[in-house]
Amino acid sequence: PDAALTLPRAKERGVRRVDLAAWRGVPAGIAALAVFGIVPAVASGLELAGFSILIALSTQFGDDVAHAFQIVFSVHNVTFGLALGLGSACGVRVGNAVGEGDPTAGISRALIATGLSMLALGVCGIVLIVARGPIVAAFPADAATHAVALAMLPVWAPFILFDGAQVVLVYALRSLGDQVVAGVNSIVAYFIVTGGAGWWLVRAGVGPMGLVYASGLGMLTAALLHGARFWIVSRRLRRA
Repeated sequence: PDAALTLPRAKERGVRRVDLAAWRGVPAGIAALAVFGIVPAVASGLELAGFSILIALSTQFGDDVAHAFQIVFSVHNVTFGLALGLGSACGVRVGNAVGEGDPTAGISRALIATGLSMLALGVCGIVLIVARGPIVAAFPADAATHAVALAMLPVWAPFILFDGAQVVLVYALRSLGDQVVAGVNSIVAYFIVTGGAGWWLVRAGVGPMGLVYASGLGMLTAALLHGARFWIVSRRLRRA
């Protein structure tokens, strides 16, 4: 709240208004926000559920594998935080373009952000592969756990490139008002594909690496789905 009240030209924008007239539109605004946000909210929950399925499946292989998978997942979350920051910035810049009445300008901004995210995550992936020994060793665990994590990490690392792309595209699509399809794409990629593939690969006897393959497949699917949708939306905007 304090940040909103101290925005440049906050008074001129009506941010500091507390009179009755200012509150009259609040119920409608709440309803509109709820409608806009329900699909992204559900999608976020099911994305977490998809990875939770993998975490639950990892316990079927014993403590060492479950611990190792948590190590790899934790490392992934650090790199994902970088992509998340770039995605958030992208969402703001694309939203600015929409607010300025020039949504096509948001297309180039989103593409630049996607490229930056893929570059950053690509560098992170190389670091994770080259320096996987010290990285894994930084986590307290026994030798068996470290051995499994060392085997998983170089297979997992290349896929974070796609994770970096998809999260930026999600923010761009939401800012362009296409949050429903973006949410459905995320549900398909991370709940159905990741969770479903993990369950199937474990049942098929692939072993612990099946968890890594399932995660990577979900990231790849998300990048492809969001990329395709962004292309469709971009083409519509340019033709309008």
